[in-house]
Amino acid sequence: IEVSVAYGTDLDKAKEIMQNIIFSHQRHYGAKPTVLVKEAGDYGILLKAIVTTKDPDENVVVCSDCLQGIIQAFEENDIVIPYPTHVMYKK
Repeated sequence: IEVSVAYGTDLDKAKEIMQNIIFSHQRHYGAKPTVLVKEAGDYGILLKAIVTTKDPDENVVVCSDCLQGIIQAFEENDIVIPYPTHVMYKK
């Protein structure tokens, strides 16, 4: 799972939220996942975590569930997921 967060975000908090959401999923398999900073990009900081499942066929659904949970938890904790915007000026 890869998710961008805005510059200025408490990265430790964002990483902990991602880790806890993934680890608490009933079909996650193994130890708590490591969440890493993958990139400092133009619009934000990209965080990455690996989701492991016992059955590889379940992985896509578990990743989807976890991503939805992460987005919701970020919103509840005022962690912004950045996106590019365009400003149009009229002359």
